[in-house]
Amino acid sequence: MVMLVFTLPGFDRVFKVIKDKFAPQKEMSAAHVRACYQLVKEHDRVGRMADTQEFENFVLEKRHISPALMALLLQEAAEKITDLGEQIVIRHLYIERRMVPLNIWLEQVEGQQLRDAIEEYGNAIRQLAAANIFPGDMLFKNFGVTRHGRVVFL
Repeated sequence: MVMLVFTLPGFDRVFKVIKDKFAPQKEMSAAHVRACYQLVKEHDRVGRMADTQEFENFVLEKRHISPALMALLLQEAAEKITDLGEQIVIRHLYIERRMVPLNIWLEQVEGQQLRDAIEEYGNAIRQLAAANIFPGDMLFKNFGVTRHGRVVFL
């Protein structure tokens, strides 16, 4: 994985920070990841890709961050974190609306909801392909379910 993804209690968004180092099988750079996000932002996403907002020098109050999360941020993305005492600054991050990952959704539903989710997954892939977008990894965990039941690529 190339991103560290976290949320804060009571907040309907997720924060995505590019890790300082990637797993050996991920042969890419942080610049490549940013370029991919920029390409997605500029492309017609046919309503099947998460809407992402990009921020630089994003300030968070440390009181909102658990010690475990702070440790993880420093372990995985220390080059992007500046500790100001009561606050931290994250040099670069993306924010998206929080969704239920499709793999978790599929474990929690059954019957018609399960069939609808699988059909939505297929529709998402088909519509993305029609727009000349290929989601690199078509794993369920790379898709999310919106609050309206729509499946989108994360």
